[in-house]
Amino acid sequence: MKKKVGVIGVSGLIGRHFIQELVAHPWFEIGALVGSEQTAGKRLGEVLGGQISLPDSLLQMKILSTEDKIPVDLLFSAVKGDVAEKLERHLSEQGHKVITCARPHRMASDVPLLIPEVNSGHLELLKGKKGGWIVAKPNCSVVGMTLALKPIHDRFGVEKIDVVTLQALSGAGLPGVASLEILDNVIPNIGGEEERIVIEPRKLFGTLQEGRIVETNLSVHATTTRVPVIDGHMAIVSFSCKKRPSLSDLKNCWSSFKGLDLPSAPKEPVVYLEDPFSPQPRLHRMREAGMGVTVGRLRETPHFDASFVALSHNALRGGAKGALLGAELLMQQGFI
Repeated sequence: MKKKVGVIGVSGLIGRHFIQELVAHPWFEIGALVGSEQTAGKRLGEVLGGQISLPDSLLQMKILSTEDKIPVDLLFSAVKGDVAEKLERHLSEQGHKVITCARPHRMASDVPLLIPEVNSGHLELLKGKKGGWIVAKPNCSVVGMTLALKPIHDRFGVEKIDVVTLQALSGAGLPGVASLEILDNVIPNIGGEEERIVIEPRKLFGTLQEGRIVETNLSVHATTTRVPVIDGHMAIVSFSCKKRPSLSDLKNCWSSFKGLDLPSAPKEPVVYLEDPFSPQPRLHRMREAGMGVTVGRLRETPHFDASFVALSHNALRGGAKGALLGAELLMQQGFI
């Protein structure tokens, strides 16, 4: 029998992706939709206005408020950060299990920051918890970069990273970036993004010791930019390790990095392409149904061990489907 799940924040971009991905999911089915004061009481079809195609049974589903009884086994939260902090903590204290795409709880000591292929062991934090809990999905740019670095870190110990991101418009959510700001333009800063890219990998690569996560000693410098691409975040990553790898070593790390046995998991989490003009968002963002990371342009550099370019789908791997994969892992391990 499928588990009943709810989606909070159904009018936003990530909320819509959650609904679309859950329509035919083999393990989960939508049992509730939850919205703000502006959307509660309305039917989903009224809120979406025909913008995405869904079964009529879903379009007719009435949106609950956060104060209503929400009869589900798990909640996916796609609300904005300023709302998420108090709301998600309140829901977890009421006994709900919450997987969030928002930023406020990512670095909390009692919250696993989860990429299933990277740090599944961090779910040990949930053992012994009665009632509700929160699990957070990392920043969308952090997800692609960290997946690409994971097999390298396991073998060679990544110590230093310099990254420049070229982030798609959908990363700004709805209504997004004003057209007159982004057309024929690149915006060389995204508020708050650089700080997240600096701190989140330290927790993701950290170790679980005596019931807490000890962050790894990792030096990260980040520059974030917004570019006129609809979907697909790129990261130009330069890095150094404790033990210097050869380019052949790095390619072997990626080719031997295998996926999980879960419905939404890519068979190959990271694929390296030799073509010097790869990866490109239009060509590669939907690899593995939007769940794979595509890497190219691997080179030795004078100030680091090597550099590469990584591409991931920010709204799928870095958003709703990444959180859904986390839910599958939680269910597989008996937390749901």
